[in-house]
Amino acid sequence: MMGSFRPLWEQPYALTTLATGVLATFLAIVTVWKSPRSPAARWWGIMCGCVAGWAFVNVISLLSVEQVDSVRYLRIADAVALFVPVTFL
Repeated sequence: MMGSFRPLWEQPYALTTLATGVLATFLAIVTVWKSPRSPAARWWGIMCGCVAGWAFVNVISLLSVEQVDSVRYLRIADAVALFVPVTFL
């Protein structure tokens, strides 16, 4: 169950992290759309997707009012971020 959240303007770091997620999602879509058969483009899209996932979950963590919820979301964000280096193998 999700708890309550702060407004986005109270946490400027959350706004920049949200922008990171949006830009990473846009970059993933454009890269895969431009050359969908290229393995490098696919892996780059997956990496951008992992960065975007980390950013979006991190925003939720930053805006959480309850510390327990914030730590739970941070653990999820860190689990998603673990897949970023894997995409470079």
